Amino acid sequence: MADNSSKKSPMSELFNELDAGLDSSTGILARLWRIMLKRLNIEPHMWERLLNKWVENNTEIYGRAGANTKKGNAVRSLVKRTLTWKNFMDAISIICSTGKYKMVRFEVHLVPAVEGDTEVVGINVWHKPQENSKHLHGDPSVNFNEAEILKPGDIAHPDKLYLLQNFKNNKFNGVVIKNVSGGDIKVSEDYFHGASAIGQLLLDEDGVIDDHWRLYTPLKAD
Repeated sequence: MADNSSKKSPMSELFNELDAGLDSSTGILARLWRIMLKRLNIEPHMWERLLNKWVENNTEIYGRAGANTKKGNAVRSLVKRTLTWKNFMDAISIICSTGKYKMVRFEVHLVPAVEGDTEVVGINVWHKPQENSKHLHGDPSVNFNEAEILKPGDIAHPDKLYLLQNFKNNKFNGVVIKNVSGGDIKVSEDYFHGASAIGQLLLDEDGVIDDHWRLYTPLKAD
């Protein structure tokens, strides 16, 4: 899997490790990431093509400098022995950067100890963007023009799209988001304080998934 073109990349050591049938990962997500690289037969030259396309996709949103910064941060993170959910979602986005895949879905399979059906709980975390769209999580069924303005003090009703404005966490201003909680949510000025995102999932300031929301456009760059 390794070749000379990858030696200057931080990923070269990881590819060499996979070629040797080794695995130095110590975390579940890092282990899954390595399995994905092997299962999808991603070679160093293919990785570079995916990574370059990912940078191109992000340049429209973050600018060339911002996209290159994200590239450097992502590559350095993806060779580590443990990955955060944010690191892993960067990996997913890179794998999907050329539009080969329509959707990425996470599933948990709960296998009964004795007998019965296996229960499967899943969630879609990435959708293929629409053509010529800056919406990283574009969904053909979503009409972004229907998004209503949501400001501090407003109430977000369930299953409606909102465009966030005037929140203290500026990364969220201009983001299209949907309330999927099934009930009304009143949002304060600091409602998104310390929050971040991985794919369409909102994380609170403690890094815990806030399952009340789904994001449909990316956060602003820091």
